[in-house]
Amino acid sequence: MAVTVWKPAGTCATDSTMGTKSWLTTSSGTLVGTEVSSNNDVFAATTASQGETSHLLRCTNFGFTSSDVPSGSTIDGIEIRLRRYRVSGTEPVVVDTNYRVVKGGTVQTTNTTKSGDWTTSEIEDTLGNSTYLGGTTFTQSDILSSGFGVAVGVTTATGRIGVPGQSHFIDIVESRVYYTPPYSANQSSMFLAF
Repeated sequence: MAVTVWKPAGTCATDSTMGTKSWLTTSSGTLVGTEVSSNNDVFAATTASQGETSHLLRCTNFGFTSSDVPSGSTIDGIEIRLRRYRVSGTEPVVVDTNYRVVKGGTVQTTNTTKSGDWTTSEIEDTLGNSTYLGGTTFTQSDILSSGFGVAVGVTTATGRIGVPGQSHFIDIVESRVYYTPPYSANQSSMFLAF
């Protein structure tokens, strides 16, 4: 099995497939779409209060090429890395980080969760693994498509008073892909020679 390098999302948008609270930018309100493309303290943020689930932040355009994943490869797993935090104070803690894969621009239906609160200082978090495919399958062309991606959201705890405004922030979303490359003709003939 091989794995690609980490690649950042080229674009992001609120996706209402799940939850009720939109993702916004901290500067102008409406997402520009490049908030999570680099680790630069420009954030996508949500205002999910106690007992609420945010919409998903759909991240696509990772820019994988055939140099990253060769033609004919079997896609084994998808891993997601993000830098995130929540503001300190009386805001609700995160019960679950929700994540799904995006295939052909469409957020898939299988929701995976990672339990645990977000820290109040920015840290790196990893979701998915070398066998995670989000309840679907991918081909090499699916991964190379601009419509390939991941979607992330939060569910907050009840019984905590939410602070007004934005409370949960994501700085960058990256992905890498685990794959099994196809056997080459030379590899096949080597096995036949023995």
